[in-house]
Amino acid sequence: MINGFLPNLIHSIDGSIMRLISQEMIEKGYIINHLHDSIQTHPNYLDDVYESISKIYKSNVFKNFLDINVFTPMRNSLLKKEKIEEFDRLVMIFKKECEEIHIDNFSAKDMYPYE
Repeated sequence: MINGFLPNLIHSIDGSIMRLISQEMIEKGYIINHLHDSIQTHPNYLDDVYESISKIYKSNVFKNFLDINVFTPMRNSLLKKEKIEEFDRLVMIFKKECEEIHIDNFSAKDMYPYE
């Protein structure tokens, strides 16, 4: 379980990002097909897909993604006070050791090239 935690976390984050992209496209009236980080859409909708991807990666939802989708649900699942305190301590260490991510010059076309 310990060895698989980080790969599973990354896979879950990838899946969540793809879900956000799918939801954004549905709101625009388009349906996309996807498999992991591969998106299939009609070429006429490609600019809209890139616009949605950029919007998501630059949004506050993405900036606070770990807190909203990982740390808070994990913390809420803990029952004992000492486990919650230990969890909070570990999250604090994690946040101190990791640099904050700033996405200013993001190019969806570079991240998801047309094939």
